[in-house]
Amino acid sequence: MNKNYLMLVWHEGYNMNGDKLKIEITEGEELSYLEMTRADGKKEYKTISFFDFIEAVRNEAPVTTGLLPPGTRIFGGSESNFSIIIEQPPMKYVIVTNYQELRKITVPLPATLFGAKVVNSKLSIVRIVSFIGPLLNESKPLYYFPYGNCSPEVCWGSARISNITGPKGIYSLIAKFMDSHFNGDLWYINGYNSFYNFINDMSQKDEFPEKHLAQLNCTFSGFKNNLFL
Repeated sequence: MNKNYLMLVWHEGYNMNGDKLKIEITEGEELSYLEMTRADGKKEYKTISFFDFIEAVRNEAPVTTGLLPPGTRIFGGSESNFSIIIEQPPMKYVIVTNYQELRKITVPLPATLFGAKVVNSKLSIVRIVSFIGPLLNESKPLYYFPYGNCSPEVCWGSARISNITGPKGIYSLIAKFMDSHFNGDLWYINGYNSFYNFINDMSQKDEFPEKHLAQLNCTFSGFKNNLFL
């Protein structure tokens, strides 16, 4: 039988007595025993359900994530090791291209997801995808971001990526991507063969025509699992 040991410090009420709680967890749904050693040396023993213990911890020790970026759909981890998915609603945005006559143009963006994984404050994964309609379940189909530079893995080219300090640091990463030059690299779209013609047409529209989005062989569930598992 495999056994794992979890050592916790128990503070009773407002008295910082430093009472120590030792839990031996066995396979199955029961804790074999719970041992509390109080500061005065007295020991108490009790067998409890694992799920009752988890519920008690949840009720007595609420978890806070701290301040998260606006649009955050899912976050998990710590300040230097975390995964995050941020949703950006449809909007108009000024992009930069390599075409002199279309150097800076305003184009409509579809609803977009920015997903990132940070390990030891260093960027491990950044993926960007688009979707249609409200994101209400994990079976939602996803689409390529229509202006390129990601497959959906982001291509940073020669750009240098600084260490990421907390989830709020992801916003500077999104801005770096959106302000990069779009030139038709890693561009996947329906209905166009020319990136120039595509962005020229888009500059004349108020909303992105979703019929042109190229579907990925991926749902929101797969997108999430790639970042969080």
